[in-house]
Amino acid sequence: MISEILFDTEDNAWVTTNSQGLYKYDGIEWEQFPFPKDWQQTGWLNSIYLDPQGKMWIAGCPGYLLTFDTRKKQWDRIEFPEGQPWKIKANSKGVMLIGVHTQTEKGMLYQYKNQKFTLLEDKHGDPFDIFIQENGDAIASFRKGSYTYALQSDGSYENVGKKFFKHPIYEFDSDSKGDLWATSYNTQYLHHYKNERWNIIPDAPKKIYYDFNGKYKYVVHNVLVLPDDRALITTQFNASIAMYNGTTWEAYNLPLTMNDGIGRVRLAPDGSIWCATWKNGIYIFYPDDSDIVQDNQPISFIPDPKRKANTIKNVKVPSQKIIVDIKDNKQVDGDIVSLYFNGEIIWEKATLTDEIKSFELELKKGKNEILLYAHNLGKMPPNTAMIHLRYDKSIEEIKVNSDYNTCGRILVYWDK
Repeated sequence: MISEILFDTEDNAWVTTNSQGLYKYDGIEWEQFPFPKDWQQTGWLNSIYLDPQGKMWIAGCPGYLLTFDTRKKQWDRIEFPEGQPWKIKANSKGVMLIGVHTQTEKGMLYQYKNQKFTLLEDKHGDPFDIFIQENGDAIASFRKGSYTYALQSDGSYENVGKKFFKHPIYEFDSDSKGDLWATSYNTQYLHHYKNERWNIIPDAPKKIYYDFNGKYKYVVHNVLVLPDDRALITTQFNASIAMYNGTTWEAYNLPLTMNDGIGRVRLAPDGSIWCATWKNGIYIFYPDDSDIVQDNQPISFIPDPKRKANTIKNVKVPSQKIIVDIKDNKQVDGDIVSLYFNGEIIWEKATLTDEIKSFELELKKGKNEILLYAHNLGKMPPNTAMIHLRYDKSIEEIKVNSDYNTCGRILVYWDK
């Protein structure tokens, strides 16, 4: 089971597990770093902090904070005063806050500064999340609610927390405006904090609902605010994702077994979302990659609305304007097509030849769709076109097939 995912400044992915130690993925291959042979592994390796010196601090092992020097590739551990360190976050001065589980479920909050552990809190039950705000103040969530801890001039924290939210929070994140988004442990909904007021966000799409304790609802776990300020939530039991843009929801059931769930969700440097599932490893999700939910679905704007879409390729481009070249693929056989761009027809009932037909297209931000509709199958089915996408100095060559059941399409993504 995967416990946590972290991306470093060199875009490497670091993944902890609950039984096999630490893994690194450099974009090409995985490298495993098992524990020293004399260590008896217990715990989940639940939370990671990577300091500027390249040392990784890992919470989750009862009685210890684990460290891993990513440059020397060496493990070490620091004896912890009591309990199981569970959550770890650090401020800009390197002072760490550590949420701790105990066998009595009392829960504790420690800080670590100058190689010394100091107890801050032990009154509010098991810890769930710790969030460092822009001003350095910390929010810690416990089973009995969420509290703020003021940053002091030396980088440490006051040892008396102020009540911030009555609900315990699984996870916090903030958007570009400084608003907080949070998933609640007991309401099982998304919450938004703006203008010093909490609001619940109801009415998530029914397709991600789950029968939880006899109630048909959705059970949120993680929250991740995307660069465009959409709040993305994951569900704990049925491997689903939903995104809220401030007014409307989008929902995605990942192609996994419905008795799976997502335990961690992290934003990768390329804009993809890495989902750590309970049973099926890492699932990588592109937040605007709508083939996940719309492939093999009817298309409303074409002459035969019973035909379905099949995504041939996803292309990310740096330019708003692209050139699309289209011709018959290899041998001319009388293929007749219509070409659509974002639902609008740009070439109607045209016969493909070996002569290139070109279109200059202006992309909207995010996802753009180029779809090929077949009016016949030609002499050599299926109806096949060769499409070139030209942008800057790059050319993408894509063969697109369409027939009487399916329309081939290309999804093009552009972000300002």
